[in-house]
Parts: sequence; C-alpha cells; structure tokens
Amino acid sequence: MTLPKRNGVVTYVLNLLVGTLGWFFFWVLNRTTVIGVNNINPNCIYLFVSNHRSLIDSFLETIAFCFPRILFHPSIAPYHTPDAQNYLKAKIFAGRSKFLAKLLTPLTTFLFIHLKCLPVSNGRKDLHALNMVKSILSRSSVHVFPEGTRSITGELGKPRDGIGKVIYDVQPEILPVFVDGIDRVLPRGAKFPRLGKRITVVFGEPFNCQEFKSQPDTRETWQVIAQHIMGKIAQLAPKTQT
Repeated sequence: MTLPKRNGVVTYVLNLLVGTLGWFFFWVLNRTTVIGVNNINPNCIYLFVSNHRSLIDSFLETIAFCFPRILFHPSIAPYHTPDAQNYLKAKIFAGRSKFLAKLLTPLTTFLFIHLKCLPVSNGRKDLHALNMVKSILSRSSVHVFPEGTRSITGELGKPRDGIGKVIYDVQPEILPVFVDGIDRVLPRGAKFPRLGKRITVVFGEPFNCQEFKSQPDTRETWQVIAQHIMGKIAQLAPKTQT
C-alpha cells in the first residue's frame, strides 16, 4: 500500500518551521509541561494513542516527543491521523469564500501530506485508512485517537473498535499519552488560539497487547482491546479527572 509522495527537502523545511514555531507557541506563548518523556525509546516504532480535545493536540505531542531531534531527523516524527473534513476538504474554509476554499485546499493538501498527515474519514469505517496505518507501522510511528473525534465535555469517550483491529493484527508497541489543557488553547469551534494557558503532556509506559492474540479475531475482541487502550490513557489523567 503506497503513501502520497513527499519531497524530502520540503518535508525537512516544513518540519523545521512547524517544529520551531510550535515549540515557541506551546512552550513560550503558553506554558507546557511534559511528564514521562524518559519512558520513550527514541529508536522504537510506536503506536501513539491519546485522548482528543483539540485540532492541534497531535502536533503538540509530536513536538513534546521529538523536538529538537526532529530538526535533524525529521523521519522520527509519527504520522498523524486527522479528520479529513477538518484538514483536506473545503469545509476547513466554511463560512468564508468558496473561491478561496477551492484555491487553498490544494495548498493545505500539499502541506499536510508533507507534515505526514494521513486523513481519516470520521463517522464511518475508513478501511483504507486502517489498512494504511497497519502498513505504516512496519516502518514508522503513527499517532491515532481511539475515540475517533474530539471530546465535547473533556471526558474520555468510547473508543472505536477499528483501533482494536489494528492492534490485533500488527501487535505494535503502544505508547499511551494524555494531554490536559489543550482545549483551553484552541477550544472546539474557536477560530484563533489563546495564549498563556497551562498545558500538560503525560507519556505513559509503553506496552503491548500480546495477551489478546490468543483470542478470536472478532469484533468483540477488538472492542476489548480498544477499551484496554482507553484504560491505559485514563490512568495518565490528573486525579481530578479520573
């Protein structure tokens, strides 16, 4: 299964810009604390799984995970799995100008391809994206949101069983992540980010789901795996949220 072609020079320059600007935004203009970074083996391929509160939380986690190393080794950045509607469709410019949407959508497509984004269709099973994630995990880390969509209340939601199927088939090393405070920086529906907010990124201990491999390859098993993943994420939440 092939990925969209990326230009190595463009990818490097974009990672340099986004990584540096992202670090300045999250660590200088806001106040970000990272916990558990020592749990990460920089040479290991991971399936990152985290809660989902904002459009920008996966980029924050990537910077927390690999900045400044990404400036010299852009390949260590994980692939992202954003909602296709938000990133690669004209809906991103809804309420503005249809002409502007048609003009800028190819540009956003180009940019996010080179930022290692793998768009996933929300609200239905995207088998192509799931198969792509399984293929990528053989050579690169991937970041996914088991809930499939941003939380409205801030509470952890019900996971999609597709992530359980991916884990069952690939048996990757899994890195749980919990992000707190990012929804105050860019709340759902906000047009512009806010500054001066406290953000916490917690990396848990990597684990795998080998114990489920002996179970039948059924939807029930996938659901159990997905719930197990959400339990690992929940353990990282601040005590006031558990």
